[in-house]
Amino acid sequence: MYRDQHTQRMFSTLELGYSNLLLGCDRLLCLGEGATSDIDRQECREVGAALISCLENVRLLEDLSLMPALEHLAREDPVMRHIFRRLSAEHCEDACQMEEVLETLDALAGRCPLAAGYARLLFVGFARGMRRHVHMERYAMRRIVGIEPATTITQ
Repeated sequence: MYRDQHTQRMFSTLELGYSNLLLGCDRLLCLGEGATSDIDRQECREVGAALISCLENVRLLEDLSLMPALEHLAREDPVMRHIFRRLSAEHCEDACQMEEVLETLDALAGRCPLAAGYARLLFVGFARGMRRHVHMERYAMRRIVGIEPATTITQ
């Protein structure tokens, strides 16, 4: 188990990043609900910039703390091995989905005649996927520091 102060600090910072990322997802969902011809162009730009910045910061922290610890534990623990593989794959998926979200926000900000239903579904899908991903990463962090999570993840 990883209980040293450096890991604890990194995980605390990562937790703050997750909270900010989820707030960004909430803002994205609000934009999706209002995806009409009256959408606020500046808000589209702000939400896009905030989401990409937050996701990049979270990924950097994960690469420095969470993923190495998971990789180490995955050698012996089949649950952690499953989580490590799943999160590694999801990181690639998240990056692709983020690109699509940013393109859609750019289109909406530029008054592109994009169907509101499309934007809404895309934003909901991204936010749900990100919430699930963050939930699994929080679960992994608790396991890494030796705190038994309140919920379990089935394989």
